[in-house]
Amino acid sequence: MSTQHKSLRLHEIDAKDVHADITLFLDNCFKRNTEIYEQYQQSWPPPEIEKLAEYSGNLFIVASTAFKYITSSNGLCVHRFQQFIQRSSDLKSKGIDTLYHGILAEAFKDLEDDEATLVHSGLSLLITAQKPLSVHDYGALLGTTVQNVRGAFNALHSVVQIPEDGKNDATISIFHASFFDYITSEMLRAQRWAVIVSIAHSSTAEACFRIMESLLRFGVSGAQTSYKSNDDQPTPLSISSELAYACTAWGEHVIYAGVNDHWQSKLRGFVSGPMVLYWLEALSVVRNVQYAYAILWRLSKILGPTELGILLSDVGDFAHNFQTPISHSVPHLYLSALPCYSAIKKPNQALFPEFTGVPKLHHRPLGGRHVLTVNGGHSTYSVAFSPDSKYFASGDGDYVVRIFNAQTGQMVVGPFKGHTGCVTSVAFSPDGKKIASGSLDKTVRVWDAQTAQPALEPLTGHTDKVNSVGFSPDGRYVVSGSDDETVRVWDAQTGQPAFDLSAIQTDAVKSVGFSPNGRYIIFGSADNTVQVWDTQTCQSALDPFTGHTDMVRSVAFSPDGRKIVSGSYDHTIRVWDAQTGLPVSDPFTGHTDCVWSVAFSPDGSHIVSGSFDGTVQVWDAQTGQPALDTFTGHTSWVYSVAFSPNGRHVISGSHDETIRVWDLQTSQAASDSGRGHTGAVNSVSFSPDGRYIVSGSYDKTVGVWDAQTGQPALDPYTGHSGSVQSVVFSPDGRHIVSGSGDHTIQVWDVQTGQVVLDPFRGHGHGVTSVAISPDGRQIVSGSFDKTVRVWDARTGKPALDPFTGHTRSVCSVAFSSDGWHIVSGSADKTARVWDVQTGQPTLGPFKGHSDWVRSVVFSPDGKHVASGSDDKTIQVWDTQTGQVAVGPFSGHTEFVLSESVAFSPDGRYILSGSEDRTVRVWNVQTGKAAFDPFVGHTDDIKSVVFSPDGSCVASGSRDKTVRVWKLPQALGARESQEHGFLHEYPFGCVTVGDDGWLRNTDGDLLMWIPPSWNPGLYRCGVQQIIGKVATTKIELRDAVCHGEQWLRCQESPSLDPTVEGILWPISCPQVLI
Repeated sequence: MSTQHKSLRLHEIDAKDVHADITLFLDNCFKRNTEIYEQYQQSWPPPEIEKLAEYSGNLFIVASTAFKYITSSNGLCVHRFQQFIQRSSDLKSKGIDTLYHGILAEAFKDLEDDEATLVHSGLSLLITAQKPLSVHDYGALLGTTVQNVRGAFNALHSVVQIPEDGKNDATISIFHASFFDYITSEMLRAQRWAVIVSIAHSSTAEACFRIMESLLRFGVSGAQTSYKSNDDQPTPLSISSELAYACTAWGEHVIYAGVNDHWQSKLRGFVSGPMVLYWLEALSVVRNVQYAYAILWRLSKILGPTELGILLSDVGDFAHNFQTPISHSVPHLYLSALPCYSAIKKPNQALFPEFTGVPKLHHRPLGGRHVLTVNGGHSTYSVAFSPDSKYFASGDGDYVVRIFNAQTGQMVVGPFKGHTGCVTSVAFSPDGKKIASGSLDKTVRVWDAQTAQPALEPLTGHTDKVNSVGFSPDGRYVVSGSDDETVRVWDAQTGQPAFDLSAIQTDAVKSVGFSPNGRYIIFGSADNTVQVWDTQTCQSALDPFTGHTDMVRSVAFSPDGRKIVSGSYDHTIRVWDAQTGLPVSDPFTGHTDCVWSVAFSPDGSHIVSGSFDGTVQVWDAQTGQPALDTFTGHTSWVYSVAFSPNGRHVISGSHDETIRVWDLQTSQAASDSGRGHTGAVNSVSFSPDGRYIVSGSYDKTVGVWDAQTGQPALDPYTGHSGSVQSVVFSPDGRHIVSGSGDHTIQVWDVQTGQVVLDPFRGHGHGVTSVAISPDGRQIVSGSFDKTVRVWDARTGKPALDPFTGHTRSVCSVAFSSDGWHIVSGSADKTARVWDVQTGQPTLGPFKGHSDWVRSVVFSPDGKHVASGSDDKTIQVWDTQTGQVAVGPFSGHTEFVLSESVAFSPDGRYILSGSEDRTVRVWNVQTGKAAFDPFVGHTDDIKSVVFSPDGSCVASGSRDKTVRVWKLPQALGARESQEHGFLHEYPFGCVTVGDDGWLRNTDGDLLMWIPPSWNPGLYRCGVQQIIGKVATTKIELRDAVCHGEQWLRCQESPSLDPTVEGILWPISCPQVLI
């Protein structure tokens, strides 16, 4: 059975059939009119019906409108019936416009001026309304009663659909679009009923503002508590229908009216005062906060880079960036969005009214050009900005595409699921409505950027991985390049092949793109060349561009189409003349590894490049010299870079699982180099007096930090040529011992940061762990070479022959508290105890773990050894018997890593850290968790340690930070009675979700922060965050307006001094011991 359908056009039907149908239609209609039917009952049908059908031609709308006019309630039907036929010869020659003219002329006949004005206003609103409005809404917008609205439209029943009496919530509408065309025609300007569209929109806009000014107020939403979402409020939220319309339509009316001086003045007052916030409240109620930023951005674009245009853009950005709290729980417009905005607001940005009794945020940005990091969780192979620079998309190693807010880093759309391999390339369509993606699964996909749903079926045809995709400038085509040595062009509407480029002869195609005029396609390939092809001839436009000495990984046209840039595995960037194919300058050199991605700035003056050397570089496109200092921060290969279309930012995606945004316009100084490590923190340790913390990092440095302030005590210690795997203070606190992947151990003077001995050499592979004896006279080390070594701490010489016995890498070593024994843990799944004097095993091997033993430590009394393993458990062993005394401790969901097990000073608790990113405290006697895990690190936890007094713990992580956590009073820590900041509360009082919401143990909504701030948030129990991360502290001293008292945030604190402020509803979590 055929599924094809043929379009049916009325004018193609036989005229006799149409005439018969219209005659039947009129016959049935007039039969139902009692007055006419009784007049002509004896000779039905009257000849007038035949004449009316004849004069209607083949237009049902003429017949229908004529019937409605004749039978409308404000006239004598029989008289109109007869009169209409007598003058219908004009209708036959001039069409429906004449019919409309007659209807409106009669409607306006004999009206007083004020009556005519009301009818005209009603018509103007009917024409301009952005959606059908009810009788009630017409009355509100026109400033009159519903009775007057009905009276105004009474004579227009034949062209306007009016609800029955009493149904004032039903909508008014026109019967046919031709009425709109007629009444707005330029030829009608002399008629009383003519509607000039721009003037009508201006009137409707004025009506919208009149309603908003009358009804908008603080608390307009009706929300009763800040602890609940909009949906969970005690009473459902609602606003009047006329206010809902005014709030969601005024912008279009202003735009269509023309943003003249009057409206610019009106807009300036609107966004500069409190009413804009009340407007956002109302939009939250009607679930349309996105209208705020969409319309403000549209208006800003119309006004351009003027003061008002920038102000509108700023307010739109505010609504956009804080859409989550405003939409989810409207009180948090004031309790969360505004405090967050105040914490990051720049001096020249929009200023909002201040509110009292709300949290105060102390946000410390990174400083320098790095303004945002998004942790994707997987390698990011491709990044692209949206055309308006407000969003960016990523293609990731987990086979998905995501869209993020470019200012906050919050994912706003996605993930886009469908690919079955890594997503290697993403591109926005020129209008931002679609995204194209290419994948290792050999397919190209086109997605709806709003819904994350496929816009087309997968585009199949490539026989190997797709490396690159791009849209044509007009959005009609998608180009793709593949390792199958082909370039394909697809119709973006149908998904079908658009051009035959089978004549291309090349190697694997690594990068493709269109020229700005859409005629040419450029591609770079593994044959070391760049090629340009003409889509009109499907032939090469020029000979291949030669010069690179290794594969070309990335190519792009300049915005004017006159130049081409290419990046290559040969570590260079080249710029070519697009007309001749010749180089326009010497190669740009500076990268020390493959150049994986290149792009021109929107004005063509600069080029950005990303490299496997982990850096991003911005170059002067004319000179080939670096235009800015190298952007460093990525810890692995940079796969993709792009300029924002507004030229203000660069984005980079990396194998290190992060996306970074860089500010090209900031003059802010870079952050202090001593503020944190640039690589994973592998090891942390407290000084004996607890004043300092030492850290060893993958960045090859040793850091020493003030434990109270988190500030560097000294510049980083440099000297190791490999990752610093382990660090420890000497018992007198004067020295630090470090072990490194460079196979050496070093001893440093704490005060000077200088080494006091030559490096200890002897291990055949990297040093994994070091420890110092309680008397400070010996140092023990473990290594990937399977041995344990003991060294004289004063000379750096071996004190004994290597301890052998382990059959795989030694991951961890530790001294007993009396200094007589050493314990070691190994990848051979065992732990061993050795005699320090003889180097012989005294006990073991301890067997019980089913995977690597990563971490070992003696209890303070020496009676037990704790071990942590890749089997995700901790075991406690009796050092007298070698048997398991307690355990296994189960709870971690990933490996327990090296240096990630520690005893508390009193021996009652064990601390552990894991690849699951949690720190846990266990009761030694029971093997049970003492309380809920500490969360906050964003990557594997590599090392944990108790402070000497047991009041806090420190952790080091692959996320490059050191964190200091305050322990609950139940574990012996001193508890402060005053909690001026969130982090001064015990850990676990407040949870922070991935969605940015802070909740107490009852699940109440306390506050929202941008999720990108989570890594640097001082949560409950966090004393310090040491690292190159933006940090946020939440001050609660004045945060007394919350819950049912949230509406008091508008009041001055001095207005009612008798009302005592109530602190956040925070209760301490249950201790499980």
